[in-house]
Amino acid sequence: MSPAREHQRRRLLSLLAERAVFGLEGRRQSELTNLMAALPDLDAQCMDRAAAAVVLAGSASGLEPLPPRLRSAIRRTASEYQS
Repeated sequence: MSPAREHQRRRLLSLLAERAVFGLEGRRQSELTNLMAALPDLDAQCMDRAAAAVVLAGSASGLEPLPPRLRSAIRRTASEYQS
């Protein structure tokens, strides 16, 4: 990957992380939109999922376990999706 392309990729990831945590407006949102168009293969939702995982991990102690029937259905669906 060229140095310019690597710089774009890093900037895109930085903006995605900022959007996931704080939101973006104006110039930064425009820059993000342009970089996403320039790098369409990069997963634009990766930082949103990471932020959600951190929030869930931090609140896991207050969550009730899934009912066994629902847990089984999710595992079944996940295994079908992976196949």
